[in-house]
Amino acid sequence: MQRSNHRNLLIALNAQNDIARGHICRLAEALDTEWYRPQEGLDRLARRLGVPVRTLGKAQRLLPASQAIAEREQDRAAAMGARILTREDREYPDVLTQAPLPPPVLYVRGELGADRAVAIVGSRQPDEYGREAAHFFGHHLALRGVTVVSGFARGVDLQAHRGALEATGGRTIAVLGCGIDISYPRRHHHLVESIRQAGAVVSEFPLGTEPRARNFPVRNRIIAALGESTLVVQATPRSGSLITARYAMEMNRDVFALPGRIFDSTSLGPNALLRDGAGIALHPDDLLGEASETGELATETPPPLSELATAIWRQIPRGDTIGLDRLAARLDQPVDRLLGQLLELELGGWIHRRAGPSFARVRR
Repeated sequence: MQRSNHRNLLIALNAQNDIARGHICRLAEALDTEWYRPQEGLDRLARRLGVPVRTLGKAQRLLPASQAIAEREQDRAAAMGARILTREDREYPDVLTQAPLPPPVLYVRGELGADRAVAIVGSRQPDEYGREAAHFFGHHLALRGVTVVSGFARGVDLQAHRGALEATGGRTIAVLGCGIDISYPRRHHHLVESIRQAGAVVSEFPLGTEPRARNFPVRNRIIAALGESTLVVQATPRSGSLITARYAMEMNRDVFALPGRIFDSTSLGPNALLRDGAGIALHPDDLLGEASETGELATETPPPLSELATAIWRQIPRGDTIGLDRLAARLDQPVDRLLGQLLELELGGWIHRRAGPSFARVRR
């Protein structure tokens, strides 16, 4: 079969909602066996491929209509500004071939390309600490030129995406558990265009696929595969985030966890990962293997900003925070004069604003 026909068959196969996703992936991996031109009995071939006989027969019957189905899917995707990548395409990410049952097809809005990427996942109902941490890690990894990968779910995922989007030049990739034409979560649909412009929105599910619970654990293997490491911010013991972490471990990727209070249910997942050997995440540099042994800044070069902004930056202690009132007292300046300079430092990626408000330097 020619490459173009292979490609059409992959798209047509992937578009079948009445074939289990695992079976679709197995058949896609076995295209070289030419199961669509069986030279052995259907029962024996199905056993060898690990799919039901009925499913194999259904897939074989797709061949005559595969070109028409593929063209229809591509036209529908193009109408919404998306494109379809298959395992036959040069743009298909090589890292996805390391995932369990790699997705045969990706629907993509935006650009996937990234030199470095880190996955950030966690609870859909994080507390304030979890939300702030997800935003902090997403923002500062993006400032370092790292693409932030997450699942566009409520809670930790959305905070990680937002943190990346708010970084100058930040990139992020959202991996959906539904078709890319489905608005979910609905109240956050406005972020889709921002993510498309600053990275990509992707899904392996065909257009029109609703966000059913069974889809999310499946899509987690893509999140884990796209990230060179995975950070779990907050998660209960039954959280899908731990499925992502397990996929990452199976692919020999680094897994990190944010430590939490032993009395909080959303700390049980990360703390268990830490107990079992995951890396502890205290700063974004920890995920990049670049934190200094002393925990101090990698450089003392001041920001190329105004004299007052530089003076503010010098007053912020290394490895600690300082409150706004204390900062004003040290500099003998009114608070309202400092606010504009602090905002400039924050937007430039030199400092991070925390609750209080208080401020901390960004390790660069």
